[in-house]
Amino acid sequence: MGRDAKQSIQTVHIREVQVSDAPRMLALMKRLDHETAFMLYEPGERRTTVSEQAETLRWFVEAEAHGMWVAVQGDELVGFTLARGNTNRRNRHVASCVIGVLQSASGQGLGQRLLQTLEAWAQERGVSRLELTVMAHNVPARALYRKQGFTEEGVRRQALQVDGVWVDEIYLAKRLKPALRFSCHTGEELLPHVADLARLRMRVFRDFPYLYVGDQAYEENYLHTYIQAPDSVVVLAWSGTAIVGASTGIPLSAETPEVQAPFVTDISQRYPVAETFYCGESVLLPAYRGLGAGVAFFEHRETHARALGYRWICFCAVQRPADHPQRPADYVPLDAFWHKRGYRKVPDLHTTFDWQEIGEAQASPKPMTFWVKML
Repeated sequence: MGRDAKQSIQTVHIREVQVSDAPRMLALMKRLDHETAFMLYEPGERRTTVSEQAETLRWFVEAEAHGMWVAVQGDELVGFTLARGNTNRRNRHVASCVIGVLQSASGQGLGQRLLQTLEAWAQERGVSRLELTVMAHNVPARALYRKQGFTEEGVRRQALQVDGVWVDEIYLAKRLKPALRFSCHTGEELLPHVADLARLRMRVFRDFPYLYVGDQAYEENYLHTYIQAPDSVVVLAWSGTAIVGASTGIPLSAETPEVQAPFVTDISQRYPVAETFYCGESVLLPAYRGLGAGVAFFEHRETHARALGYRWICFCAVQRPADHPQRPADYVPLDAFWHKRGYRKVPDLHTTFDWQEIGEAQASPKPMTFWVKML
């Protein structure tokens, strides 16, 4: 490739596809069919009309779970990539990918740029696994995918026949680090999310140390406390369009008697109820832990409490013995994390909460100890 060609590739612009791209997109696909034997269609086999191509592009433009991008050089499309996502809860974190680049634009990093564009889109939408296939003898493409962090996971033997020769197809995938975003909600802003939050709480609290046997109706009713209580807040953690975590906060004066009791009976009144903000809980799906959500949950609630003029902020944690029979071998208490956030355990501030845990026939009291921080 000469110097002029290397310079010209820098003028290539990558953008989202538009329905009006249909004629140029169809021309690109037909040209790829003739230029390479690594695509699915043989030369002349593609029967798509411009109107059909436009409908396909409209589908990519309008569907939230899918995306498509084109590489534009002057008036010509010289490459593309696309992602087909999913909408079911169990696989909405997965998208399958396709990429194609004209020979005139190859060898200059355009394939890498297209994949990077796709990955940025994936992370914004909570897609954490990208999948694609490649013909086994397509050495340059396999090298590109490996360079971009894809791992070869399997082989479909004789999956294709190219020019009368059987060709194996390689399955590749790349796992992306999820990108989280956070939003704060008060009052009726929370209503559209109540059902999802109830399911999330039951899923997370079923694990040790809570071992909670949840009930959807009870959980939804509980969450209405935060809708109705003035000055309460719920912080949501999002991965794409999915809620993967949440934390709650409410003035201690709006909490139940069992939560207020240790503060009310505290003889020295170190932490007056009217001056204290209570953090209800933080829940986060296991796949999204270690990404900073715990810190963000505290920071958002503390900022909210400070803005309302509260002097103290607190939460309580269940107390489980170190030899509890259901304690996982790799379980690590969060005490060190809470200390680092500035919270101090106050052993004489304690209460009990009743809930039914796994293995119990009915609810029983569980010991809870408070942690406090000055704002």
